[in-house]
Amino acid sequence: MIELSVPKMNCLGCVKKITERLDTASFTFEVDLDKKVVRVDKENEKAARKLIKKAGFQVL
Repeated sequence: MIELSVPKMNCLGCVKKITERLDTASFTFEVDLDKKVVRVDKENEKAARKLIKKAGFQVL
């Protein structure tokens, strides 16, 4: 899995917003609030980035 940095993910509300968006996709992911990252398989990176941005967060 690769890690996508989401620096403005600061609280459980942020995690919920991101998780709700990513749940619409059919791939596995992990959200780590402490490290402010979302982990996805490399082949799903582009879709994950798009969904996280739609949730209102910048992905680095």
